[in-house]
Amino acid sequence: MSRSANDKVVRRHVQALMPARLRKLATAAHWDLMFGPHSRADFRAEGIRWPGYGEACARLQDWIDSKMPRDLWLDTQADDVLTSEPDGWTDDETGEYVEPFLEDFVHYEAREIKRVVFGDLIGNGID
Repeated sequence: MSRSANDKVVRRHVQALMPARLRKLATAAHWDLMFGPHSRADFRAEGIRWPGYGEACARLQDWIDSKMPRDLWLDTQADDVLTSEPDGWTDDETGEYVEPFLEDFVHYEAREIKRVVFGDLIGNGID
């Protein structure tokens, strides 16, 4: 799987952890950053109560600081995201411990998680 495909799986996983209102706020903040400020009425049509770019980034930063996972491991063979380092297992037939195939996993640290989820907002309102 390519790096961009891996990032997409991690992005979806993290976005699923976010409340819907914050996902909408992140989308609106990105729009505001890319295309400039616009009226609150534009956002109301999308069901977003737009607090302004600075406040939106502050709310997103609060979620990042308190709720966003700090480490994730992506199993590239199964497109499964783990919140802890992969463990081995005991083979039922032989009873032997089997180490996890770490080459099948990509480790994402907090900095990388923020990059794939928030993109251009990093350094432009979000630390």
